[in-house]
Amino acid sequence: MNAAELFQELKRKIRAGELTGKLPSISEMIADYRVSHNTVKKALDMLKMRQIVYGIQGKGVYVQSHARQKTHGGIYIYCALRCLNNQFYIRVLDRLRANAAATDFSIELISNFRDCEKAAGTLGFIMQGATLPAENLVLAKNFREVLGINLEYNFTDDRHIYGCINDNFYGGYKAVEYLYNRGHRRIGVITCGLDLPENIFHQRLRGTAKFAEEHPDITLLRHDVAEVRGECRQGSPGMDNADLLRDPQLTAVFAFTDLLAIEVMNHLREMGRRIPEDVSVIGYDNSVFSAMLSPALTTIEEDSEGMAGAVLAMIRDHLAGRCIQEDILVKPELVERGSVCDIRSR
Repeated sequence: MNAAELFQELKRKIRAGELTGKLPSISEMIADYRVSHNTVKKALDMLKMRQIVYGIQGKGVYVQSHARQKTHGGIYIYCALRCLNNQFYIRVLDRLRANAAATDFSIELISNFRDCEKAAGTLGFIMQGATLPAENLVLAKNFREVLGINLEYNFTDDRHIYGCINDNFYGGYKAVEYLYNRGHRRIGVITCGLDLPENIFHQRLRGTAKFAEEHPDITLLRHDVAEVRGECRQGSPGMDNADLLRDPQLTAVFAFTDLLAIEVMNHLREMGRRIPEDVSVIGYDNSVFSAMLSPALTTIEEDSEGMAGAVLAMIRDHLAGRCIQEDILVKPELVERGSVCDIRSR
């Protein structure tokens, strides 16, 4: 058997569902098919080129979820195209794909919610950043059970989508707590998205307010920007009229996104104020550019690994017949860098 023949045989078994998840090792294939190491490697390379399989370094080669002709029992994840611009969702999807490949179910991505009508799965996940409630209802009609990832909205007819949710309340609380523990008592909070229906930014704001309620010696100064992920709508208030940045007693600012944090840093520098010596700045998202700033931005990072693990746990519960009746909250993590100064010694 040469490489082309082995490729055809492996492809046939994958299409028929005889090979799923992780493929046998190269040594096992050499023994099973009585071929050389080079023949197996060439056949696997041909499968990879056609995106029938993919490799994970140090772990092995896995069958793509879409490679089989029939995908009964597949787990479908709906993610609006606009959400695929967000690196957090990309990281979660990548980890889900890698983990699902080693188990007994497949994960398929749907980017148009109308396509859910064609899906044959019994479980659907909404990977949701700014998805409208109407789309949730369409999904509900096509799946017996619908779960969510990083949900911002619930059903409009009093039904709740249980899911894995980033704990944005904790993230807001943690950011202000971090500044407080470094001596900051007069802190600016730059918010966004509060003019929209209930969402993650409202939760972050409640977290900051809760910490201030527990610590009467702290003063929070707030400035609202009608902005989500750096895209200001026409006519919306921006950073130019943020009077709190001109407050001479201000020692720190917590911005609800890293993009807003950059704007804050630029405005402070234009006012002649140094970062972090005069004013510390903390952001949210741990965007890829945050470590490249000068000084590098201290920020809150949503745990994509923890989110993927929580989603997989929900899927396993579903496949085992256990009813899912509560949300899983995934706590974010603080990434310490150079944009926050400890002023307790002053």
